[in-house]
Amino acid sequence: MVAPRNTAYAEESAEVEVLYANLEKLKVLTKKIQGSLVRLETGGNVVKHAIGPIYSNTQSLQITNNNIDKVNDAIDRLRQPLDAKSREEGIIRSGPQNVELSQYLAAIKRVEKALVDLNSTNLRSNQKAISDFNSLLSTGTVRLQDLLRSKLSGDVSPIEPLHYLTKELPFPSIPEATVTELGPICAAINSAAIHGPQHGDGGNPALKIYAAVRAPYITSSLQNLAIASLNTVKRRADDGPYRQGTNGIGIYSNALENFIYAEHDIISRIFTGDQRGLALQATCQSAMAEYSKTLRELNQYIKANLMTDCFLAFEIIEIVTAMSYRVDSKTGELKSMFIEALRPIRETAKSSLSELLEETKRKAASIQVLPPDGGSVPLVNEVMSSLVTLTAYSGPLASILTSLGDGNWRSNSNASGTAPLDVSPDSSTLLSHFILDMIEALMIALESRGRAFHRTKAVQGVFLSNTFCNVDRAIRSNAELARYLGSPDSIARIDTFRKRATSTYLDSWKETSQYLLDVQYTSRGAGASTRPTSGGIVDSSAIVKSLSSKDKDAIKDKFKAFNASFDDLVSRHKALYMEREVRGVLSREVQTVLEPLYARFWDRYHEIDKGREYPLISLSASIIKYHVMIAPPDLTHNVTDKRSPAKSGHRKQNFRRSRTHSTPKPPSISLLAFQFLVEVLQFHFGRMSASNDVYQTPLNSRYASDEMKYLFSPRNRFSTWRKLWLWLAESEKELGLSISDEAIEQMKAHLTIQDEEFKVAAEEEKRRRHDVMAHVHAYGQVAPAAAGIIHWGATSCYCTDNADLIFLRDGLDILIPKLAVVIDKLSAFAQQYKDLPCLGFTHGQPAQLVTVGKRACLWIQDLLMDLRNLERARDDLRFRGVKGTTGTQASFLQIFDGDHSKVEQLDELVTQKAGFESAFIISSQTYSRKIDVDVGNALGSFGSTCERIGIDIRHLAMLKEVEEPFEKDQIGSSAMAYKRNPMRSERLCSLGRHLQNLPKDALDTYSAQWFERSLDDSAIRRISIPELYLSADACLILLNNVTSGFVVYPEVIKRRVNDELPFMATENVIMACVKKGLSRQDAHEEIRVLSHQAADNVKKHGKDNDLLERIRRTAFFNPILGELDTLLDPSTFVGRAPQQVEKFTSTEVKKALEPYAAAVAKAETSTLSV
Repeated sequence: MVAPRNTAYAEESAEVEVLYANLEKLKVLTKKIQGSLVRLETGGNVVKHAIGPIYSNTQSLQITNNNIDKVNDAIDRLRQPLDAKSREEGIIRSGPQNVELSQYLAAIKRVEKALVDLNSTNLRSNQKAISDFNSLLSTGTVRLQDLLRSKLSGDVSPIEPLHYLTKELPFPSIPEATVTELGPICAAINSAAIHGPQHGDGGNPALKIYAAVRAPYITSSLQNLAIASLNTVKRRADDGPYRQGTNGIGIYSNALENFIYAEHDIISRIFTGDQRGLALQATCQSAMAEYSKTLRELNQYIKANLMTDCFLAFEIIEIVTAMSYRVDSKTGELKSMFIEALRPIRETAKSSLSELLEETKRKAASIQVLPPDGGSVPLVNEVMSSLVTLTAYSGPLASILTSLGDGNWRSNSNASGTAPLDVSPDSSTLLSHFILDMIEALMIALESRGRAFHRTKAVQGVFLSNTFCNVDRAIRSNAELARYLGSPDSIARIDTFRKRATSTYLDSWKETSQYLLDVQYTSRGAGASTRPTSGGIVDSSAIVKSLSSKDKDAIKDKFKAFNASFDDLVSRHKALYMEREVRGVLSREVQTVLEPLYARFWDRYHEIDKGREYPLISLSASIIKYHVMIAPPDLTHNVTDKRSPAKSGHRKQNFRRSRTHSTPKPPSISLLAFQFLVEVLQFHFGRMSASNDVYQTPLNSRYASDEMKYLFSPRNRFSTWRKLWLWLAESEKELGLSISDEAIEQMKAHLTIQDEEFKVAAEEEKRRRHDVMAHVHAYGQVAPAAAGIIHWGATSCYCTDNADLIFLRDGLDILIPKLAVVIDKLSAFAQQYKDLPCLGFTHGQPAQLVTVGKRACLWIQDLLMDLRNLERARDDLRFRGVKGTTGTQASFLQIFDGDHSKVEQLDELVTQKAGFESAFIISSQTYSRKIDVDVGNALGSFGSTCERIGIDIRHLAMLKEVEEPFEKDQIGSSAMAYKRNPMRSERLCSLGRHLQNLPKDALDTYSAQWFERSLDDSAIRRISIPELYLSADACLILLNNVTSGFVVYPEVIKRRVNDELPFMATENVIMACVKKGLSRQDAHEEIRVLSHQAADNVKKHGKDNDLLERIRRTAFFNPILGELDTLLDPSTFVGRAPQQVEKFTSTEVKKALEPYAAAVAKAETSTLSV
């Protein structure tokens, strides 16, 4: 054990010895290293002392080097502008036309920057360079300004604003590409102005150039409208008050507003910030100055014709005020300009109110003669028409009346400062107060004139009642006027005049009514102690018995005096004119006064003449007695068969027998007697025949326009005959026949046939059985100097046929412009909806898609054919002229002693006076009835178009895709309140059907004529020709009304398209599958199966068309699923429909409507009377 331990110890001792030996070596090495370090440190100190100066010099060199770099940089920066000059000068002097615009603008920008850099150095040595750069920048800016002028000048050719307004097209703008270039150009010019040599001169040169170029374009484009506004203000003295919308200022203002919007849109894309407003003001300043000038000139005319044209001032205020707010809302500019332009008009409008009052009083006071029959005067209708017109301007009047203050219009000062400072009535109340003041001024003035002119109370009362009736009728017939005068206070103030008129009239009956008053005899005879009863049943026999013979004679005298006075009044009333309402009111008032008096008097004293059949009672009372005698004892208020002569004797006998036993019931008998008295009174007052008792054609009472009804009216027909007689006489006189100037003047003075002359003609025709000769005699009575030469050499057809040709011509002149207006409205509708896809139908089944606008073009195309037909028929019309009895002119050849040239001259002269270019060379007694066929066929063809369009609209309404206008209070069905029946289109079909059947009359009449003439054409043409025109006119009114208010339902149309589109798109789906590499036949089979399944789903189960969903769920179609929506875009199924609409309306339609531009511009929406 000891031996191993010693061995281990020996080894460890040996290792320790080795370690000690290494340690000693380490110590020796450490000493050497320390010695080396000491030597190294010593050497380092020596080096440090040696290189110190060198280090310091190096730092100085580094600083110097940095300074040199900075100097070089500065030199480089100074050289950059100079380098830029040489680099950019070539580009700038080449001009923007010869280099890319972007390159040119960049060069300008760099020169500008260089100039800014040079100026920032403030070095005197750079002044030459700065001057060169300024010159270069000026050159570049001038070139840019020239470019700006050039680009702006390309779009400043004056336009016709009416074209864009009537077509509802946006006003022309500068092309988008040009606007894109103008923005940077203007920005560069503006920037150069800020930093260039002219900086501080004020203003933006680009803005000034823009305004200088664009302003004349706007002003010149509006010039014609400014002139039209001034021309349309000039009217004849007898035209009456200004009618709203007849002056061109509305169109002028609309055009100006659209120009402003167009310029604002351009300016907003060219300029920035505040420059936009300044540019718009500068551009529109010239146009606004012309507009202001036009308003000032209109104001001068209005001031000179204030009574009739103040309404134009109100209209201008309304137009300009509304426009200024719209323009300010959209642009934020120009409002102050509009307000300043409007100031003179506004002042005139304010002064017009007091002038209207004063002028009404002056006109009433200046009336020299009133109608002797108590009729009203034209001034009443004139004033009420003015008030009706006034209510249409409630907007502008609101501010004017408010500024004046309540009642201040009664003085000419119109001082707004006199208005009370507290809360005043609202504008509506103020307007009602002004209207009341006008009516009161009129009524008071006429009341004064009536009392001064009319001698009797009866005529005074009738005159005032008629006047009030016309006032009241005007109020009731106008909803706005009725609304303003509907307050209890207004009604009471107006009703005061009715009461005064009635009271005045009743004063005329006081004398008559006094005869029915008697003295109550209470102290005579046997009955002296008994006072006669004043109520209940009166015993006439007892009262009469109590009277002395003197008293009885007095009562009889009262009966006679009453009857005489009554008959005298009735006789005088025959000469009085009463409005229908006045007759009813006054007769009731008379009844209220006389009935109780008459009933009491008759009840008390009817026995006074017993047995003598009332010998002292006059005709009217005798008739009353007759009714009393035939009335049975139990007569009640419900009396029937009052005038049956067959039973009168029997009733008389029974009535007399009953009187011996009992007294008849006095109230019943007296009521019946007085009822007949009132009937007599009303009869003598002149109760008019009720028009409701006579058949009227609905074309006249319901459908046609006033102008067309007047064209075929008896007054116009027979007045035209008189013109023809005048033209004949004038021409004969010019060619040497002996006709006096007095004869011509008398004929001219009575060209328009008057009502009383109709009666003369009617009596003559009844006597002579010849309408032309009846009117020859009637004309001769009012023109006695011409009585012997009227109709000299002529035959009846000279009047009838020539007049009919005039009516055919004038009727077409009414219809053709109306048709053009309808075509224009449909054209605008077609353009608006040219892109809206809708379902087409063939055989009544869904077919390829069309567009709503394209379908409207089908109607337009047919109407254009009608327009051409009517124009041709109008152009082909010629005058019959003076041809004599069989067309040979033999009678005129005799008059002119065989002078053929004078006969031909006579024919030509009369033809020219009638407004025709030529007359038929050949005619029989009549013009060829082929003319009626020609015109009738053109109108009948138009009727078929109307029915066809009406049917389409009705079908569209049934589908709920497009509807005609439907008014707020309109009722579709009396039973089914929800219905919206297309009654306009139904009426259009009905009238169109009637119109297309009327030409058959003309065809039959033409073919049935004998040789030179037979009279079987007369009666039928009196009916059929007017009906042709009235029917066509009614159709055009309906078409205008319907096309002005079409209501389109795009969502309904879209839904119907989507229901059918999947079936239509199957061919496209198949083609897409083939393009993806699928089999065409396989795709066809898949589609066929799925289509039938979808169809069954729709037809058998009433569900939606799910073909698309079935396609999406079928794996076969996976390759085209991404294209499916594109394949089903409805716009891809309408072909060229939008392009066709655009081309059609801009070429054929536009050209056809050019002759009717004025009519289209003035067109309004037709209103239906029922």
